[in-house]
Amino acid sequence: MFRAFLDLVILRLLEEHAMSAYEIGMAVTKNFGLRVVPSTIYAKLYSLEKQKQIRADKNKSGKSYSLTELGKQTVSNMPLTIEEINDSVKILLSKNSLCKKRETEGTMTVWEQRMLLKLLQQDSKQPSHATA
Repeated sequence: MFRAFLDLVILRLLEEHAMSAYEIGMAVTKNFGLRVVPSTIYAKLYSLEKQKQIRADKNKSGKSYSLTELGKQTVSNMPLTIEEINDSVKILLSKNSLCKKRETEGTMTVWEQRMLLKLLQQDSKQPSHATA
């Protein structure tokens, strides 16, 4: 389930500064306690680059990824996105949901707590590029 929102996590991580794919993977592991295989990170980076959310700059140590203007706009709309995700998760976890509650206990609950809390906590930080 976490992989479904990995693109949002990557955008949030790149809000502060440019990072390599390796640094993104390490940040995900550090912040969420999850190890995401490099192929998954590269697939998300490729997708975000194709959507013009991020750009890759080549340097002597490899590629460094940073937000484009469209990516910055997406990050600035993140509180609305988080609210939509939160509402959707509440519906999925409700007793009236089509999913059996027993099947959604555990990973969904852990995911909801970790993902939304981390994103909300980061939302309260002042971005370093907000001097425009």
